[in-house]
Amino acid sequence: MLLTRHAILAPSTTKPISAAYSPSRTMIAFLIVAAISLYGAGFYYKALGCDGGWYSYPAFELAEHGTLGGNLRTPAEQLQHGGSGATFAFLTQNSIRVLYTTICFELFSPNIYAVKLLSLIELVALGFMLYLALSAIVPSVAWRLCVLGLFLTDQTVSLTASADARPDIAVAAVALALFCLVDRRRGVGSTAVAVLTCFLLPLVHVTAVVPWLGVMAYLVTRDYLARSRRRTALLFPAAMTIAFLIAFVFGGRLFAHVAPAAQGAQSVGVTAADKVRSLIYAGPSVMFAKEVLRWRSYFFTTNVASLGVLFGGVALAIPRIRRDSVAGASHLGLLAAVVVMFASLLLLDPHPTDFHAIPATPFFYLLFAAGLPSLGQSTSRMRLIAIGLALLAGLTSLVLAARITRSGWISGYNIVSIGRLLERMQNDSPSRAVIIGPTEIYPFLDVRRGFLIVDNTRDGGQFADIRAVLPSVQFVVLNADYEKYRWLEKFLAAYPDYSLQQVASLRGSNEAITVYRLLHPAARHS
Repeated sequence: MLLTRHAILAPSTTKPISAAYSPSRTMIAFLIVAAISLYGAGFYYKALGCDGGWYSYPAFELAEHGTLGGNLRTPAEQLQHGGSGATFAFLTQNSIRVLYTTICFELFSPNIYAVKLLSLIELVALGFMLYLALSAIVPSVAWRLCVLGLFLTDQTVSLTASADARPDIAVAAVALALFCLVDRRRGVGSTAVAVLTCFLLPLVHVTAVVPWLGVMAYLVTRDYLARSRRRTALLFPAAMTIAFLIAFVFGGRLFAHVAPAAQGAQSVGVTAADKVRSLIYAGPSVMFAKEVLRWRSYFFTTNVASLGVLFGGVALAIPRIRRDSVAGASHLGLLAAVVVMFASLLLLDPHPTDFHAIPATPFFYLLFAAGLPSLGQSTSRMRLIAIGLALLAGLTSLVLAARITRSGWISGYNIVSIGRLLERMQNDSPSRAVIIGPTEIYPFLDVRRGFLIVDNTRDGGQFADIRAVLPSVQFVVLNADYEKYRWLEKFLAAYPDYSLQQVASLRGSNEAITVYRLLHPAARHS
C-alpha cells in the first residue's frame, strides 16, 4: 500500500513533534536574515561565474538572432556574422532553461540583472518546493520554516544562485517536485504528472541523473518495505525510468526543433559520456579522491551546519527505522536516496565541483526533518539541536556575507563597477568590439554597439584557433579564471609579436577583471 501523507510523523508510538518544542519566530527570522544577507552579498559583490556565462548564453543568442549553437562556430566564422555573439567550445543549449531565460531576456533585455533575477527566481522555486516536501514530513509550520532557513543559509546554494546562475538550482527544484509527486501520488492524474516531471528532469541538465536515481531509490525502498505487491510497486518506477531515459537520450534532438542551428556550428569533441568513461577507466582511487575534494570544498569551513544536518539525519534515522515499520519504510527510503546520490556522484560525475552536489543536498534536510520525531517529547534535546544548528548556520553565513561585503566595499569590486569599466572599454571601440576574454562578461556589454567575445583559449591552449581573428581583436579582458591558467604568459609565448597595454583593472579578494588593449605588430613598431 502507499503511505499516507503524514505517515512518517504519525506512528502509533510517537506524538507530533510540535507537541514537544517548536523553534521560535526569532530563530526563524535570524536564519532568514542570514540567508538574505549572504545572497545579497553574492548578488552585488560577485561577478557572474564562467558557468553562468556559458549556460545563459544560448538564451542570449536565441533572443538576439533566433538561432542556437553560434558559439560553436570558429572565431573566424563568428566574426563574419554581424551583431553580438561569443565563441566557446561547450554545448550548453540543450536545456529547458534556455526557453524561459530567452523569455526573461525578451522582457528585460540580456543584462546582468536579468541573469541574476532569473537565478533568484529559481532559488525561490527551490525553496518553495522544499517547503512543500517538508509539509509531507513535518506537521509543524515552525519546524518547516526552521529547516528551510537552515537550507537557505547553505553558502554553496546561496552563492551559486546569486553569482553563478548554474542549472543545479533548477535541477534541485524539479527533483523536489518529482519527490512531492511521488510521495503524494493519488490516482491516474497525479501519476501522469509525475511521469511528465520525470521526463522534464534530464532536460534541465545532465546532472539530473543524480537526484533522479535518489528519488527512484526512495520510491522502490519505501514501497517494497511497506509490503506493496511487487508487480504494482515496480510499474510506476518503470514508467518513470522509461520517460527519463527517453528524454536523457533524445533530448538533444528535441531541442534541435526549438530553433535552427547556427550556420557553421561545429560538433563538440568531448561529450559528458566520454568524461564518465574516462572516470571509470581511471579507477576507484581517482573517484574517491574526487569526492573527498568535492565534499571538503562543500562543507568546510563555512558550511559545517550542512554537515551537521547530514550527520543528524543519519543518526536520527536508525531508531526511527527500528521502531516503526510504516514510518521506518519512508525513512529508510530517504536514507537510501541519500546513499544512492552519494554513489551516483562518485561513479557518474567526472567533476569534483561542489555545486554539482546541490541537487542532492535538499534530501539531507528531508532526512533530518523526518528523523526529528525520534527525539520523542525531549524538549531539551530538540531545543539544543534547533538553537545549535541555527546559530552555527546563521553566524557562519553572516560572517561570510560580512567578509564578502567588506572586501567588495574596500576594493570597489561589484557588478556596477564592472559594468562601468566594460562600458568604457566598449565606448573606446570605434565599431563592433572584438574581445578575447570570458563569455560571462556579455551581460555587461551593450548589444546595440555590437561585440564578439572569443572565449576559446581560457585554459591557455588552442591558441592556433584564434590566429585568423587576431588582426581584428581590439581588447583582451582577463578575469581570475584566465589568470589561474596563466593565460597572459602563454599568449605572449605563442604570439611574441603582440603586446598588451593595460587600460583598467578591478580586483576583489578572490576575483579580478583587467582590460588590456591588444597592440598589433604594426602598431608596436610604428
